[in-house]
Amino acid sequence: MELGTFLLLSAFAYGIGIFWYDLLPGKLAERPWRVAAYPFVGIVLAEAMTRADWLGPAFGGFHVVPLLGGSLFGVVVDWLVTSYRRPAAIVAPELHARAACGRGSAARATTVCRDGGRRRPEGWGGE
Repeated sequence: MELGTFLLLSAFAYGIGIFWYDLLPGKLAERPWRVAAYPFVGIVLAEAMTRADWLGPAFGGFHVVPLLGGSLFGVVVDWLVTSYRRPAAIVAPELHARAACGRGSAARATTVCRDGGRRRPEGWGGE
């Protein structure tokens, strides 16, 4: 596979992935690589497994029927995996307050320490 063919397939997988994710009742993935990855794998598998008489017309070295069918298959697989993992049950990421940067007010406990959040020795009062 040449570089231009790979870039064309990657761009098409991303674009058609956005299209399918918007049509399905699922939510669009937050990371762009995931939006393109599942349709990309689906297209490659469909292109490899489709019989020669079912391929249909080609554009840019890719056949339209495996492009559409494989990308839809990849998005449906991602949608099923995501729905069974139940990410909707997680409303927001849990934020754990680190040890206070020093002794004093509660506002200081929510700030990030300059030393990466390491625990300070007892009695340390400087900033």
